[in-house]
Amino acid sequence: MVYFMIWKRNKRYLSDGERIYISCGDQDQIEAHVDHVDRYKFALDYIRPEDKCLDAACGCGYGSELMSNKAIEVIALDINDHALKFANENYTSSRIVFWKADLNKPLNLPDGCFNVVISFETIEHISNQDMLLAEFSRVLKPGGLIIISTPDRAVSIKAGHKNKFHIVELTKSEFLELISKYFKVDEVYGQIKYKPLSWSKRLITFVIKVDLFKFRYKVISKLRLKNINKAFSCIDLSAIEKIGCEDENNYFIIIAVARKV
Repeated sequence: MVYFMIWKRNKRYLSDGERIYISCGDQDQIEAHVDHVDRYKFALDYIRPEDKCLDAACGCGYGSELMSNKAIEVIALDINDHALKFANENYTSSRIVFWKADLNKPLNLPDGCFNVVISFETIEHISNQDMLLAEFSRVLKPGGLIIISTPDRAVSIKAGHKNKFHIVELTKSEFLELISKYFKVDEVYGQIKYKPLSWSKRLITFVIKVDLFKFRYKVISKLRLKNINKAFSCIDLSAIEKIGCEDENNYFIIIAVARKV
């Protein structure tokens, strides 16, 4: 009973909303959430050693830690006390400062204080998205970069994915149009490709999902087919790839690199 209670507590702890908890050096968790880590690694190519960076929202801080290995200073913001406590306990670089902030409100930061703003998988959780981008523009220096990502609503609908934590999801065109009100979009990238399933695979996916005839127990458990869900998934964990602004999108995640002019 005690073990079960500990397991339940840890399960809640590791799934706090959409936040991902990765302890410093935890290779298993890094591999389990490689797509999230890869976004921060992608951003490192745009960060210079003299840059001051903003990470909003930072979650548990694993991305801020990566950025601090290259940037001179990282200010990391999140609204969640638990995530910030975890970040302060696990990521202790002198180059990172973790602060509590509500991104639905104006930022308590001076004008033009950052060279780079990173905001991954955040804007879809914000009700006042215009205000958030206006604030990012305000705290960026002229010529500063913003690297921002969000799921494409149109692709999520095609795949039948719905996220209860998202307040306002955007299509690729809506996302780029919104960013263009405050920044000049330099490049657009896609991550995690959508691959339509054949009718036969869709049927098998349905059976797996609802576990008709105890399929999961009899086949997956008995034969230990660990990768069966992957084989019948419409998600292809592809690398981050450059795409055109006007091209039709088949990626779940859109990443924009834009500049304050």
